[in-house]
Amino acid sequence: MDKHHSQSRLWGVERGWINLVILVFIVFVVAATSGFLLWKNNVRPQETNLPIQQNTIQPTNMPNNTNNLCSQFQPVQGEIKCEDAIQIAIEKYSGEVQEIEEGSGFRLVNSKNKGKNVWIVGVKLKESQENQKLLVFIDKADGKELYSRHTPAK
Repeated sequence: MDKHHSQSRLWGVERGWINLVILVFIVFVVAATSGFLLWKNNVRPQETNLPIQQNTIQPTNMPNNTNNLCSQFQPVQGEIKCEDAIQIAIEKYSGEVQEIEEGSGFRLVNSKNKGKNVWIVGVKLKESQENQKLLVFIDKADGKELYSRHTPAK
């Protein structure tokens, strides 16, 4: 009877270790899968394709430099004008427009849409304590802000 009892205890210990190993493996698989899915579905805005900078105009010392900033851009039918892009940016972000650029192929990470043509408006914010400006990306087709990010001022 002792022999039978010792064999069942031995099997019980081995089954316990096997069950522990299986449990640890299952927890690892669930954690790895969860981590991968969270990483893959990250929706934080990021740029994947930086716009191709076609024209860049640097700021002037004039108090109202909108006309000077936009003088090299010709209006295109079906797109908002340079002046409108500046107005959209200034209405939302209080500051001084330092530059405006055209860009193409802009889209956010996880976006399945094709790249968009954008105005990139550089605004030196009034409340900014640091030497930074805000780049505001505005869709040329509908005038909606697609994205904005801080960058060191030139």
